[in-house]
Amino acid sequence: MNRLLRREWPLFIVVAVVLVWGWEIVLGQVPAWGATYLQFQPWWHAVAEAYRAGRLPLWNPYAGFGAPLAANPQAAAFSPFVLLAVVFGTAYGLGISLLLHSLLAGAGAYLALRRFGAEPESAALAGVILPLCGALAPRAVFPPFFNTACWIGPAVAIWPRGGRLREVNAASRST
Repeated sequence: MNRLLRREWPLFIVVAVVLVWGWEIVLGQVPAWGATYLQFQPWWHAVAEAYRAGRLPLWNPYAGFGAPLAANPQAAAFSPFVLLAVVFGTAYGLGISLLLHSLLAGAGAYLALRRFGAEPESAALAGVILPLCGALAPRAVFPPFFNTACWIGPAVAIWPRGGRLREVNAASRST
């Protein structure tokens, strides 16, 4: 364990930088603007309200004469992260989800680069850049896109080492 900590210490830099970036969320101030505030927060509220009432979030009674809630993928009715809205309230739960997904993106980028042989310091740089870059961070106002994109690093990090990946690499070299 001690050897692992000595070798992977830059991962803690990634976590620290993302937490500093999200300090407002940690202190309870939730950044909510645009689509997050007007569209996704009400959906998460409807989902959290259903779970608190002890029922599945199948129907949204607040949309016109009602609308399917679980069938709307943007409502994230069955995402484990929406349970944060049940525990902490809708706005704060959405903020914590944003912060956790940012940490996931950073740690995933770090682990993906380490898997492919990058030095810890280089991997840490990627782990800091990915969640805070201009291509990803501004998309936080659209949680379905942001939350999905944050899984890219972890997906690459756990991709099987052999088989199909080698075929893809060989095909890309032959063209």
